[in-house]
Amino acid sequence: MKKILLLLLVMALNACNNNDDTSTNPIDQLPPATQTGANTIGCLVNGEALLPKGSPLAGPVKSAFYQLIDGEYFFGLSFSNKKGQSMKGLSIGVLRMELSENQIIILDKNALNDGDFKGGGEYSSSVDVFTGSDYFTNSIQQGEIIITHLDESEQNISGTFWFDAVNHLDGEDIVEIREGRFDMPYSK
Repeated sequence: MKKILLLLLVMALNACNNNDDTSTNPIDQLPPATQTGANTIGCLVNGEALLPKGSPLAGPVKSAFYQLIDGEYFFGLSFSNKKGQSMKGLSIGVLRMELSENQIIILDKNALNDGDFKGGGEYSSSVDVFTGSDYFTNSIQQGEIIITHLDESEQNISGTFWFDAVNHLDGEDIVEIREGRFDMPYSK
């Protein structure tokens, strides 16, 4: 009988969960803003944490590139969170601009309406392959990306970003991207 009571006591103590390190605060779920090539990215979307998740078999979950093409530099940053048929994704593009540390780039255009833009942001959300919404920056709904670290020899880039984007179909629904941070290797 003593062995049974002892066994029950041990099982009860093991069932206790004293994990106070798990935060429900969305900003605490984001990766730290580092400059070490940690291969991290995340942001808040309307106050909720968005982090890369899913299988790279369906395409890259996160990626960055910084390339010199025909004498002009192009930078792209994207990530997605895939769960079943649903997907949320974010991308930022900077066209025809050489990047440097501590550089602030305004995100005020988009590829749909402004093909000749310097900086733009996009957020996409879909519940399945047929139903979704795309949000883009424009001259009114803007933001910025700040390059905090650029190591061209190691091909790492770090920074922060935020932007507002409007639903391109209704022109009214706005999504707020805040507290974005990335520390990514990039391809050339």
